[in-house]
Amino acid sequence: MSKAPFWVEAAPAFHWNKNSTDPVFNNNPNNWYNGSDIVWLLVSSMLVLITIPGVGLLYAGTSSRARRSPLTLLALSFMTCGVVALQWFIFGYSITFSKGSAFWGGSHHFLLLNVEEMPGPPGFDTVARGTAIPQLLHVFYECMLACFAAVLISGAVVGKRTMHHFLVFSFIWTTAVYCPIARWSWSPYGWSYDMALDFAGGSVIHLTSATSAAMYIHYDDIVGGIARLARCIFRPGKRQSSSIDEASIDESEDKVYSVYFAIIGTALLWFGWFGFNGSSLSVSLRTVAACVSTFLAGCAGGCAWTGSDFLMYGFAERQWRFSITSYCNGTVAGLVAITPAAGFVGHKAAILIGLLAGCLCAVGDGILQSRVFRMRDDLSIINIHGLGGLLGMLMTGIFARKDIANLDGFTVIEGGWIREKNWIQLAYQVGIAGACIGYAAVVTFLIMLVLDGITRLFCGMNVRTKHGTSDGYNLVPWEIDDMVVIQSNGGRRNAGQEPIDQSSFEMHTFAASRALVGDSQTTDEEDRRRWRPR
Repeated sequence: MSKAPFWVEAAPAFHWNKNSTDPVFNNNPNNWYNGSDIVWLLVSSMLVLITIPGVGLLYAGTSSRARRSPLTLLALSFMTCGVVALQWFIFGYSITFSKGSAFWGGSHHFLLLNVEEMPGPPGFDTVARGTAIPQLLHVFYECMLACFAAVLISGAVVGKRTMHHFLVFSFIWTTAVYCPIARWSWSPYGWSYDMALDFAGGSVIHLTSATSAAMYIHYDDIVGGIARLARCIFRPGKRQSSSIDEASIDESEDKVYSVYFAIIGTALLWFGWFGFNGSSLSVSLRTVAACVSTFLAGCAGGCAWTGSDFLMYGFAERQWRFSITSYCNGTVAGLVAITPAAGFVGHKAAILIGLLAGCLCAVGDGILQSRVFRMRDDLSIINIHGLGGLLGMLMTGIFARKDIANLDGFTVIEGGWIREKNWIQLAYQVGIAGACIGYAAVVTFLIMLVLDGITRLFCGMNVRTKHGTSDGYNLVPWEIDDMVVIQSNGGRRNAGQEPIDQSSFEMHTFAASRALVGDSQTTDEEDRRRWRPR
């Protein structure tokens, strides 16, 4: 008699009220799994996939710089998804969930080896859970989360780097940043798995992506500041003025590209967010509670941001009006804040978290982009996903409840500060959030430094950007895609732009040739005039 397959040996000893020695189970592996769990996790994976074009639409709609090339941000979200998905199926899942150290997984699941025959996520006690899911389905679901985390950073590319540079960056970033941090919190082998409460990725996805986006945006400023500090230390003398021209920083455009894009993108995100927060790898009352909390937090966040903008702009500029863009941003802020807490807090706490997230991010949006901090983040990635994710982690440590977590029948936690007087949980949340921010910032900076060095070494490029920093890859403006699209239309209107004639196209191609040879004599205003369709 041949040995039973590995999935039979690893399957739980009870399921569907039948004994594991029943020959039906040996002949049909589907009987080992709960069909409703499989269906819901498949639906959740597809819902998360919907959020990827939602991010692209939201970024293209709310970016003032995207008015010249919204197609770039839309295309980048899809292309990033493809790159990260391949990385995840090749070795990303193995790094995150296979056996290994507390910081880095092994190669047990490289190229999905030992996956198709195994039930349940690696390391989870499926007998204690009373059910299991196919591990291949777990790979698929976690792949969607990894793709979404990388797509969140794509908004940082605007005006900074080219698309091919970000695609290479996203592959390396997922390997070196996302996979280790996801292992810490979500894998039973991770060092913070038994300490942190992060239901759906407040620290793993949002804090990590926001920190990496901040480093991506301000990498040139950091390198320039380090270089100036080194000159001051090793070559003291006449103080050199900063090469950053304050007047050249474009702060005049505060309008969104397309409100329609923003609304559609927010709707897709809100719809797909139930795949994030509604999935606890099983179908239970906890799933229902998480979905209700997600919806309430999104509503509260949208109302809070809209009301805050109404009051702030009303008293400051005497412009009493409601903004649909503010509601979209507030909704996303509320969804981000409830992400780590959805399966741990009650509905009243969810409303409070959404209100706090909307107000905090509305105020923080003006503060971070003021002349004090100078965060050049017109998409509010740092503000919404950074401040919102941090707030959600802290609120989880305060309002977490044992009874909400145990609605699935097997999750046991110590609770939070308010209800169970477990104040140490808040300290754990702060520590995990700080570890994610610090690790993501350092490793992202090192990735950018290596890519910058490789580009200069093999390409020999040294072009000065408008901020006075060397950039070896931003040779052609990132809006070049629109030039091709406009010309291919034969001079017809494209995305609300005026038709162009042959002379205008010659000026476009002239500007591209000047950019290719690295002409440093042209100013930014001249380049903008050349690239603007006439």
